[in-house]
Amino acid sequence: MSDREETNVSGSPNDQEVSPQEPAAEQIVPRLLVRRNQVSYAIIASLIYLAAPILYVDVVQATLCDKLGASKMVANLPTSLSIGMSVVPLLFAWLIPYMRMVRGVIVVAYLVGAAMGSVVALVLMSPANATTKIAVIIIHAAVNGIVLGTAAVFNWEILSKGMTEVDRGKLFSITYGFSPGFAVLGSLGAQVMLQEKISWLPFPYDCAALFGLTAPILVFMALLARRFYVPIPAQTEQRQPFVSFIFGGLWGFIRQPRFLVLVIAYLLWYATHFVFNNAGLNLREVLGVEPKLYAGWINTLRFGGKMVAGFLLGWLVARRGAKAGAIVTTLLTVTAVLWILGVKGQVYLVTFALFGAGELAGLYYPNYLASASKPQDVKRNMSLLFLIIALPAAAMPALHGAIADRWSFHFGFWAALAMGVVALLLVLTLPYRSPVKTAALPDEQRPEPTASKEE
Repeated sequence: MSDREETNVSGSPNDQEVSPQEPAAEQIVPRLLVRRNQVSYAIIASLIYLAAPILYVDVVQATLCDKLGASKMVANLPTSLSIGMSVVPLLFAWLIPYMRMVRGVIVVAYLVGAAMGSVVALVLMSPANATTKIAVIIIHAAVNGIVLGTAAVFNWEILSKGMTEVDRGKLFSITYGFSPGFAVLGSLGAQVMLQEKISWLPFPYDCAALFGLTAPILVFMALLARRFYVPIPAQTEQRQPFVSFIFGGLWGFIRQPRFLVLVIAYLLWYATHFVFNNAGLNLREVLGVEPKLYAGWINTLRFGGKMVAGFLLGWLVARRGAKAGAIVTTLLTVTAVLWILGVKGQVYLVTFALFGAGELAGLYYPNYLASASKPQDVKRNMSLLFLIIALPAAAMPALHGAIADRWSFHFGFWAALAMGVVALLLVLTLPYRSPVKTAALPDEQRPEPTASKEE
């Protein structure tokens, strides 16, 4: 592939896309407003991590469904649906192309998530049967996927247009270095609650409390999202016809060799990463313990590993470019699967720290895409990325569960390892460029920006 390929993702030859060697033009935003966006984003990320035992749909939901009598496949279904709902943000990206509405969409998404968490808490505390409770947990996972997926797509509008690539690298280093510490706190709290040793908080009230606590956290996140500064373009945005937006954009997107390679590698990374739930359920065989009793420790190790990696990866990406983040996170995930296959005893738990560090691929694969896209195409390209990976990635957790039901956990672990190695080889072929080093101008040198209208 040429380093200066200039085919537009929409297929138009006259609208040239930014190649990995040609940095996108950055929106000029006053430094004070850049910092405001960075602070709001960092606090929101910290709150998501604090509520990670529930908002990260995986081991807690899997062990809860397992406790309620679900099969391994059904126990993995919440994770599958949460990922599968990633197709919905594409609809919102088409329906709401206006920068002035970006902040409002994020606020509403978080409020919907708060309401759904409250519903699950009430159902778990009710006398409903196990099947109903499992169904509500699965529905919550689907809604959670829509909420966080939509917020993520629209957040990338702020990250890509409201700050430079170097600003993003510094933000990611600080945010994903410190904020996973909140996930450690949340996971330790969840561990205490899920031990079933608190007399006034027996099962399922312990799990209900976890879901219920997400409501005030998400409401606070919505209040913080209202502080985002959203740069408004000089030209009025127009909504494209649905068919051309979806299918024309999709064809133009996947015919870009670097984007096609990125998508395939990202899918294979997902296929590797989503043995995570089975790695937790495998504790019965490795340590002879009930997986639910270790759910809090699993997440503590997971986010501890993510915190350490967060510091180093942000620093690395700011200096070596977006490709470095994708390579290292993929390598960490492959190492996690190797650890599962090669280690027994208590040291087996280290695999969850490695998975947590590798999980930052969910940030650094899209970051590569944002760095290689034109600013006006970031939202659509992000939505297309989520659309393409949604259904295949959504099938992975349930597929790993079905493999474990039919054969064994280890069969799935070996398959995941093979896919992870292929993902790593693909990422290594992606074009490289140095990060954009055009820092934001000092306030006195900046033109007056067009501000978003306060709501």
